[in-house]
Amino acid sequence: MESLLIIYKLIVWGYAAFDYISSKQRTGAGFVLVSLIYFCLQLFALIVRHMSWKRGAAFGSVVLLVLAAAFVEPLWALLLPLNGYELASVYIHRVWGIGAVLLTPMIWLDPSAGKLYGFVALFSFVSVTAVKRHIERMEQQEDRLDQMRNDLHRLTRRISEYHQYIKQSEYTLQLEERNRLSQRIHDQIGHSLAGALIQMEAAKRLMDGDRDKAKQLLENAIHISKEGMEHR
Repeated sequence: MESLLIIYKLIVWGYAAFDYISSKQRTGAGFVLVSLIYFCLQLFALIVRHMSWKRGAAFGSVVLLVLAAAFVEPLWALLLPLNGYELASVYIHRVWGIGAVLLTPMIWLDPSAGKLYGFVALFSFVSVTAVKRHIERMEQQEDRLDQMRNDLHRLTRRISEYHQYIKQSEYTLQLEERNRLSQRIHDQIGHSLAGALIQMEAAKRLMDGDRDKAKQLLENAIHISKEGMEHR
């Protein structure tokens, strides 16, 4: 925005300088001095970052242009709309109010100069306002894009965390199922082995006294072992 305003000011100043030189057939010291002071103020406003200094430079430029238009060359008034826009936009927030302020100097100018000033003022007002609105919309779009990028990044992170949670849950379920099956197998086989050992221990004690009973106990031990193996 500042660079565009500098270009506009250079164009208007170039027109004023050309008209002044062609009409006077010479370059007056006053015109050169005002030009140097004016562009020093513009460069100062472009370089500094503190808003109070920028406003001071804009106010100084407006005062300089008013004095130059009154005592050096009326064409200096053509630069008032651009500098006045910068200063008025700080204190006036309605667009029509800024436009009214820019057109006010037409009251004190003669009709021929007033027409030229009105044309420059209207052109400056419309072009600068349009550019300013366009820049504001671009900044809003950039803010929305930044917000969308942040939302996308946040959603991507949440999706990644959700996938990790699902994988962890699946792994935990698998471990729980394995532990359950291991416990079940351990309980069934352990129970079967314990029963078979009891039967075999009893058969061992009855082997010498009651062989038939010992044989039956061994068959029971074998049956219990088979059932344990089949239901594991």
